[in-house]
Amino acid sequence: MTCHPRLTSSDCSGNETCFREKKNIDSLTKFQTGCKDFNCGECGKSFNLKRDLKRHTKVHTRDKPFGCDACGRRFVCKTDLNTHMRIHTGDKPVSCDACGKRFITKSLLNNHMRIHTGNKPFG
Repeated sequence: MTCHPRLTSSDCSGNETCFREKKNIDSLTKFQTGCKDFNCGECGKSFNLKRDLKRHTKVHTRDKPFGCDACGRRFVCKTDLNTHMRIHTGDKPVSCDACGKRFITKSLLNNHMRIHTGNKPFG
């Protein structure tokens, strides 16, 4: 940080650069301390970031603007659509270091790793 070792509102009241840095520091501090300022009005769930709340609210509105051209399935987030498209393209970017088997997502690899670790989480 270039302005002050510890910023307070009084230190930066007239300096635009300090204000931007203080705002960034405040956001980082909230994230690190777990302060969740963005609450869903429907279910009360809290989020650190406004963008996460915005994405979450689509669960309540059933808004799924991203559709798969191949099968018609719809998604809330573009990243979810991109991951889904791997089913149609056959792309498997995640691989197991132990045996080389490839997977569409990291979560599928994590499930596969139970074979190698012997972990049986379900009785």
